Amino acid sequence: MIGSSIYNQLSTSSAVTNLVGTRIYPNNIKEREAFPQLVYEIKNNVRDDSLNGETGLASIEVTIIAVSLSYATTDSIADAVASALHNQTGVWSGVTVQGCFLTDIVDDTVVETESDRILYYLKESTYLVWYQT
Repeated sequence: MIGSSIYNQLSTSSAVTNLVGTRIYPNNIKEREAFPQLVYEIKNNVRDDSLNGETGLASIEVTIIAVSLSYATTDSIADAVASALHNQTGVWSGVTVQGCFLTDIVDDTVVETESDRILYYLKESTYLVWYQT
């Protein structure tokens, strides 16, 4: 359910959709689809426990990858994602998010092996999201 909430938070942000449209995908870059795109991957889903049992909180790490044919566009997409997620709280598609925090950003490229030609640019932004279970 938290994956759907992340998707909804991105897909309802006009700053994000003005750049990527509906091309927001889980887990993998769609090389046969148009660019730019956003890809999100959820990792490390951890429920918070105490000595008295579950606290009702959980955290996830979500990596969101902006993918485009130009570095400038990739950078703009990552900025739009940060505006939609970083330091945000509230109810996201039925999930109460206590906080969402940008923790890391990594630039990368995908190159054609034989020619070293850049095929597309990547900017991976990692967020820590705390939410109620």
